[in-house]
Amino acid sequence: MSLTQTGLSWSALATAVLVGAQWQRAGDGDLEDAQAAIDRLAAVPTHPRFVLHEIALLRLPALLAPAHGDEASSRDHRDRYRAMAISLRFEGQIERAEAMTRPRPSGVCGVRGVRH
Repeated sequence: MSLTQTGLSWSALATAVLVGAQWQRAGDGDLEDAQAAIDRLAAVPTHPRFVLHEIALLRLPALLAPAHGDEASSRDHRDRYRAMAISLRFEGQIERAEAMTRPRPSGVCGVRGVRH
């Protein structure tokens, strides 16, 4: 892995941690900030099939879409995320994708169950 790829790996991982924390907290402006972080990550040019970048860009929007009332987008991202995780045999990612299939009450975001 080149130095550039290593830096991109950290960018994808750091964005995933940031977005996950903002999603869990779900305070004022957190979801908007999380979406902005996803948008910045999506704008980073990468080598085609750079899977850490790609899998993050499938998982993160799937987390946020229900908070915006976009169940169709959430399902689409979640299903593509799950398929990619399975194809790569990324066990932890498969578990995260499976957890996304469990129903959440409408309007509930994050692990604390904050309603939006």
